[in-house]
Amino acid sequence: MPKKYLATYILLGCLALLAVAVYIIKVQPFSNKEDASGISFYSAFNKDNITKIEIINSGQTVTLTKESDKWMQDGVEAKTEDIDSIFTKTADIKVTEPITDSADKLTLFQVDGSALTVKMYAGEQLIYHFYIGKNTPDYNGNYIRKEGENKVYAAKPMISYYFTKDSFAKEE
Repeated sequence: MPKKYLATYILLGCLALLAVAVYIIKVQPFSNKEDASGISFYSAFNKDNITKIEIINSGQTVTLTKESDKWMQDGVEAKTEDIDSIFTKTADIKVTEPITDSADKLTLFQVDGSALTVKMYAGEQLIYHFYIGKNTPDYNGNYIRKEGENKVYAAKPMISYYFTKDSFAKEE
């Protein structure tokens, strides 16, 4: 190899290594992490058994109960589209691997006891209980945590909107 081309070959080799490093950092081909479209938060979510939903937001509790085939809030029929959205969005929650599993970080992600709290019951049995925290940095999701666990996940889609209505009742 002629010496006059040695510097060129070294430069091309460095550029190739840099390109490989950028590819590995951006694409992460060897990572076993699922993106937010890969892991279901409640893999066996079944809305058919749910008879009561409690939503606690800023100290205010909204209770939705199923009476026959209708959902009611304080004796008034609830909007079907709102209830359908709650169930659809809960079933569609996709999460990444846990962001943290430290109890010390729950307040940081706003998934502590003061968070938007959702409880779903089958009769008197609590079957789904989770906390919806602050928005993710891209504003396309929320941080979320199941009751009894310290694991905090970045969840998509942003579901807080569907649970933060003052009233789910139909307008009369």
